[in-house]
Amino acid sequence: VGRPEEIGILAAFLASSKADFIQGCVIDIDGGATRSL
Repeated sequence: VGRPEEIGILAAFLASSKADFIQGCVIDIDGGATRSL
């Protein structure tokens, strides 16, 4: 399970101009659990 600060980091990134071209994505915040799949 992702930690609250990880969600905050993602939210800040998505609100920034660096994420202008991101659309229609599913971004998993799970503490790295899907990396082992």
